[in-house]
Amino acid sequence: MATKRRKFTSKDVTDIEVWRLLMCLKSGLLAESSWAIDVLSILLNDDSTSTFFGLSNMPGMLEAVLEHFKSCLSELFKDMAIRDTTLKPELNKPVSYSHWQEGNGEDTSHIQVYFDPHNFIESSRRCICLSTILRNLSFIPGNDVEMSKHPGLLLVLGKVLMYKLDDSTYNEADSPPNEWHLLNSLREDTLVIISNISSSLDLSPYNDKINLNLLKGLLHWACCSSTYALDPFPPPSMVSPQRLALESLAKLSIIEGNVDLILATPPWHRLDQLFEVLTNMLSMNEDQTVREFSLVLLSNLTAADSGIARRVALTSGAISRLVSFIERSINDQNENNMTTQDMLRRAASTLKFLSQLVDNHQLFSQHQQRLLNLVMSGKLDQEVAPIIADVIFEISLSNY
Repeated sequence: MATKRRKFTSKDVTDIEVWRLLMCLKSGLLAESSWAIDVLSILLNDDSTSTFFGLSNMPGMLEAVLEHFKSCLSELFKDMAIRDTTLKPELNKPVSYSHWQEGNGEDTSHIQVYFDPHNFIESSRRCICLSTILRNLSFIPGNDVEMSKHPGLLLVLGKVLMYKLDDSTYNEADSPPNEWHLLNSLREDTLVIISNISSSLDLSPYNDKINLNLLKGLLHWACCSSTYALDPFPPPSMVSPQRLALESLAKLSIIEGNVDLILATPPWHRLDQLFEVLTNMLSMNEDQTVREFSLVLLSNLTAADSGIARRVALTSGAISRLVSFIERSINDQNENNMTTQDMLRRAASTLKFLSQLVDNHQLFSQHQQRLLNLVMSGKLDQEVAPIIADVIFEISLSNY
């Protein structure tokens, strides 16, 4: 009678030095690298040992894991063009800084990724294992800084995020066996990694090859209305691609340079779709965290450009829902889900940005009494009430 294989834990792989793991990965040999990948998976899946994997103290580890991940992706998805990012060895020719800054890496042709070249399941399991390692590394405090500074990782994440998005014929029924589920798992890990590192991610030093894939992918999932985008991933994640994309964009928008890049990402008409999504997310029916992500992104985009402020104001229900957001805060003061003062200030400041554009004054006309009631209520935060008063003053200057 067959017995179930015992699950290994961190207690089974103690006293392993980091340099040994790194050398096994660097060797490219299948047995050695498989052992290292298994050990990393076990240690990173255990809260008692995962914190030891701060990348700032492990130079070369992120690059080594990434090389194996790229090799797996190249074998499984030939048209993802991952091999285009590797270095072709040329004797006596130094590698320029721009090669690395553009997201390119070392040659990975020496890396073995399978025992049986025709075993898709074997290769896909290894690929998911490496993807999970990168995902778990992104949760460790401080690793967000290291990972956000790695152009090669950002380039690969963008390629995974964009893979097959524009192929309307690609679906579960037509895809090769298990490929759909593999891609679904890789997308989830990719979105989680980007979400974890985006607070530290300044995209301004990187070129369009890196930035466009990342931002186009995030904007696609934020705006997509398909069930694939709106339904949560399977447990334990239980969050949707849209939720993760909105979180990432909200965090990215805190850095001013990222806002310009988000607004410059084609196609232009998708911004209007984004504003509609963000406005709808301000509804009371949405989860509070999602409402706050939406408000952060909406406020940062609105503050960036008067043309954007006009388009936001013209979005159906935008002004009304911003006012409602503040009104609800007064009624929710005795509840556990009370809106934070920072979010109230953001909502009020967004209304102020919108009101400073004369063309928007007519759109405020039906909300003047509501704004006046807020100021007169005496329940608003002392920093928020003057901002609402400024909105009333701005729109009072116009005769529509």
